[in-house]
This record gives sequence, C-alpha cells and structure tokens, in this order.
Amino acid sequence: MPEVNSESLVNRLMRENELLTKHCDSWSRDYKSLAAKLDKAERDCELLRSALGGLVGASSREDLEQMELFIRSTPAPAEDRAASIDAIHALMKTLP
Repeated sequence: MPEVNSESLVNRLMRENELLTKHCDSWSRDYKSLAAKLDKAERDCELLRSALGGLVGASSREDLEQMELFIRSTPAPAEDRAASIDAIHALMKTLP
C-alpha cells in the first residue's frame, strides 16, 4: 500500500470542498432565480385569467360552459364568436 502524505490529502480535500461549495452556491442562486421567475409567471397567469374572465363574464367551469352555449347561439360575427369561444376554452384549460 502506498504511503499517504496527510498534508497533500488535506489540501486535496480542502480544494474539493471549496469546489463543491462554489457549485452549491451557484446552484442555490440559479434555483432562487428560477423560483422567482416561476412565482412571477404564476402571478401573471392569475392576472390574465382574471382579466379574461372579466371579459368573458364567467370563471367557473359551469359558468364557462353556459357562456359557450350562449355565445354559440348568439347571432354575432363568426370572428367575434370564435374569439370568445377561444377565450372560454383557454379559461377552462387553465382552471386551477
């Protein structure tokens, strides 16, 4: 078995510890940055859902289904009906 120089082993372990610490610090900063971006995206989504729900006039699944039936039976330009129905479907797909 080769002889181990305790001083070189300690130095090696200290360098490895320093590298791991830097890596963990970097990961932590990246995680915090991503978490902040996710929080903002969730708040933005809620804001948009609220605004779209206000425009459509409904936000629960039942109300949205009723609103879709109403829009489909309303005599309005096809383009307007399609936009309203798309908005309703977006709200239904993103229900919490």
